[in-house]
Amino acid sequence: MNYTKPSSIAFVSKTDSAAYERIRAQIKFYSPERGYGFIKRENKQDIFFTNKTLEKCGIKDLQENDLVEFDLVPVPGKGGKAVNIKKVAK
Repeated sequence: MNYTKPSSIAFVSKTDSAAYERIRAQIKFYSPERGYGFIKRENKQDIFFTNKTLEKCGIKDLQENDLVEFDLVPVPGKGGKAVNIKKVAK
C-alpha cells in the first residue's frame, strides 16, 4: 500500500522558528513548584509554558508581570504554547 501525503496539510519543524509568531507579553502566573505558568495576552487566550521550556531557554528566575518575548506554537483546541522565551527589560 502506497501512502501519499495530502497537499493541503503543512508540516512545520519545531526548530523552524520563522514559522511561528513572535510575541511580547507579560507573565500572568508562574509556579516553579508546579512546573508551569501562563503568559497573558490582551484580549486573547493565555499562553502556557513549562519549567522545561524555561530551562531550555536559560531562564532561571521569572516573576509575575515580567515582560517576555516568545514564539507562539499553535496547539489545536488550546491557545498555544510558548517556546524560545526571552526576558525583556521593561
